[in-house]
Amino acid sequence: MIKYGVRINVDNFDELLLISKINKSYSRKIKIGVRLNSNIGNYPWSKFGFNIESGEAEQVVEIVGKQLKNIDIIGLHIHIGTNINKLSFYKKSY
Repeated sequence: MIKYGVRINVDNFDELLLISKINKSYSRKIKIGVRLNSNIGNYPWSKFGFNIESGEAEQVVEIVGKQLKNIDIIGLHIHIGTNINKLSFYKKSY
């Protein structure tokens, strides 16, 4: 799909590096969305995405900006959990 310029949502560093590697054979930048997670919501569960509180979210933006010149971040998505039943969790996420 990278070949066709599709937008991809990325949720981990391995995936990010693989996308950059594959995209090197094409002459355009790939546009990605970045999946974030935060310490908001119901526990316990296994969250995926780049964590805001640990600094992973900032780190991915820095890596793309400084090292992965063939990628553009064009969107963000935050995962706050499953079975959310409190509006306050959503308010905290933005």
